[in-house]
Amino acid sequence: MKHILIFVMLLSSSTYGGALTNKDVKRFVENAEICQHLVGEVSETSDMTMINDANKACEQAKKQRKLLLKKYSKDREVIKTIREFDETLAPKY
Repeated sequence: MKHILIFVMLLSSSTYGGALTNKDVKRFVENAEICQHLVGEVSETSDMTMINDANKACEQAKKQRKLLLKKYSKDREVIKTIREFDETLAPKY
Protein backbone atom coordinates (compact mmCIF):
# COMPACT_ATOMS: atom_id res chain seq x y z
CA MET A 1 0.00 0.00 0.00
CA LYS A 2 2.78 2.43 0.90
CA HIS A 3 4.46 1.76 -2.46
CA ILE A 4 1.29 2.76 -4.30
CA LEU A 5 1.02 6.02 -2.35
CA ILE A 6 4.66 6.87 -2.98
CA PHE A 7 4.22 6.19 -6.70
CA VAL A 8 1.12 8.39 -6.88
CA MET A 9 2.87 11.20 -5.03
CA LEU A 10 5.88 11.03 -7.34
CA LEU A 11 3.60 10.98 -10.36
CA SER A 12 1.68 14.01 -9.17
CA SER A 13 4.82 16.02 -8.47
CA SER A 14 6.23 15.23 -11.91
CA THR A 15 2.92 15.92 -13.67
CA TYR A 16 2.15 19.27 -12.09
CA GLY A 17 5.47 20.24 -10.55
CA GLY A 18 6.64 22.46 -13.38
CA ALA A 19 3.32 24.12 -14.07
CA LEU A 20 2.29 25.07 -10.55
CA THR A 21 4.38 26.74 -7.89
CA ASN A 22 1.71 27.04 -5.21
CA LYS A 23 2.37 24.57 -2.38
CA ASP A 24 -1.28 24.42 -1.37
CA VAL A 25 -2.30 23.51 -4.92
CA LYS A 26 0.40 20.84 -5.13
CA ARG A 27 -0.85 19.33 -1.86
CA PHE A 28 -4.38 19.34 -3.24
CA VAL A 29 -3.25 17.56 -6.41
CA GLU A 30 -1.44 14.92 -4.36
CA ASN A 31 -4.50 14.30 -2.18
CA ALA A 32 -6.86 14.29 -5.16
CA GLU A 33 -4.72 11.78 -7.07
CA ILE A 34 -4.44 9.54 -4.03
CA CYS A 35 -8.21 9.80 -3.62
CA GLN A 36 -8.84 8.83 -7.24
CA HIS A 37 -6.46 5.90 -7.01
CA LEU A 38 -7.86 4.59 -3.74
CA VAL A 39 -11.47 4.94 -4.89
CA GLY A 40 -10.59 2.62 -7.77
CA GLU A 41 -8.94 0.18 -5.37
CA VAL A 42 -11.81 0.28 -2.87
CA SER A 43 -14.28 -0.87 -5.50
CA GLU A 44 -12.29 -4.10 -5.74
CA THR A 45 -11.82 -4.81 -2.02
CA SER A 46 -13.52 -4.73 1.34
CA ASP A 47 -10.32 -3.88 3.25
CA MET A 48 -11.40 -1.39 5.91
CA THR A 49 -7.94 0.18 6.12
CA MET A 50 -8.02 1.00 2.43
CA ILE A 51 -11.58 2.30 2.68
CA ASN A 52 -10.58 4.54 5.60
CA ASP A 53 -7.51 5.79 3.70
CA ALA A 54 -9.67 6.59 0.68
CA ASN A 55 -12.21 8.44 2.81
CA LYS A 56 -9.48 10.45 4.52
CA ALA A 57 -7.72 11.45 1.27
CA CYS A 58 -11.00 12.29 -0.48
CA GLU A 59 -12.38 14.37 2.39
CA GLN A 60 -9.13 16.31 2.65
CA ALA A 61 -9.07 16.94 -1.12
CA LYS A 62 -12.72 18.06 -1.08
CA LYS A 63 -12.01 20.59 1.67
CA GLN A 64 -8.93 21.85 -0.15
CA ARG A 65 -10.84 22.06 -3.44
CA LYS A 66 -13.48 24.33 -1.96
CA LEU A 67 -10.92 26.70 -0.41
CA LEU A 68 -8.64 26.76 -3.47
CA LEU A 69 -11.48 27.50 -5.90
CA LYS A 70 -12.16 30.67 -3.90
CA LYS A 71 -8.53 31.59 -3.27
CA TYR A 72 -7.44 31.20 -6.90
CA SER A 73 -10.69 32.18 -8.63
CA LYS A 74 -8.84 34.49 -11.01
CA ASP A 75 -5.98 32.08 -11.83
CA ARG A 76 -7.05 30.08 -14.90
CA GLU A 77 -4.20 27.58 -14.67
CA VAL A 78 -4.96 26.68 -11.07
CA ILE A 79 -8.71 26.47 -11.67
CA LYS A 80 -8.13 24.21 -14.68
CA THR A 81 -5.95 21.92 -12.56
CA ILE A 82 -8.53 21.77 -9.77
CA ARG A 83 -11.36 21.08 -12.22
CA GLU A 84 -9.52 18.03 -13.57
CA PHE A 85 -10.63 16.27 -10.39
CA ASP A 86 -14.28 17.37 -10.46
CA GLU A 87 -15.58 13.96 -11.48
CA THR A 88 -14.21 12.48 -8.26
CA LEU A 89 -14.46 15.45 -5.88
CA ALA A 90 -17.19 17.84 -6.99
CA PRO A 91 -20.44 17.66 -5.03
CA LYS A 92 -23.15 15.67 -6.78
CA TYR A 93 -26.61 17.17 -6.65
